[in-house]
Amino acid sequence: KALDGGAAVICIPLGAARCTAAMEEAIAAAQERGVLVIAPAGSGRGFDLFPAALPWVVSCTASSSFPTRDAEGRSVMSEEVASFANASWKTDLMSPGSARAPKAGGGWTDLEGTSVACARAAALAAWLRWKRPDLPADRVREILTLACAAPAAPEPDLRLRSLNAEVVRRHGERIADLVVEEVSISPPQPPPGAELTVTLAVRN
Repeated sequence: KALDGGAAVICIPLGAARCTAAMEEAIAAAQERGVLVIAPAGSGRGFDLFPAALPWVVSCTASSSFPTRDAEGRSVMSEEVASFANASWKTDLMSPGSARAPKAGGGWTDLEGTSVACARAAALAAWLRWKRPDLPADRVREILTLACAAPAAPEPDLRLRSLNAEVVRRHGERIADLVVEEVSISPPQPPPGAELTVTLAVRN
């Protein structure tokens, strides 16, 4: 129904350990029509659940912040994958996994989980597609997932990217700035201590 209704971004706030043929077909149809699909990685400190584990889907995990010090000894806030959240090489980005939201009947309720991070990413993606209808879905996907590199992650070799609303806003408002459009690493998954080559494609 979302595809037939002309959706530009679809948020699927659920996950399962297995994927059905119907789900695969629906995601393939969304990709063919240029519709961005965003889903939560899930909880349990394991691998991404489906549909987040599918290639076209933007997989979002939850992050938590903690105080630390930078190279110059200044007190700063850093970010890492939340203790309850899934994360793997498929995970595309992370975002705070808690929020306060209105509840049925009035008042507010506290939410926690990777679905919260998924909703944040979907909201930014929807805003960007509204502001920049000229941008195809794969370009919006790049902007979301290449926004910035996170300084911490659950494993030494795993570096997730933190959702950056300011970068998305700059693209939406067409603010001129240097933007990293593509990052490639060779070899893709080097062993610890190995030399590697990092290539950046930058656009002004």
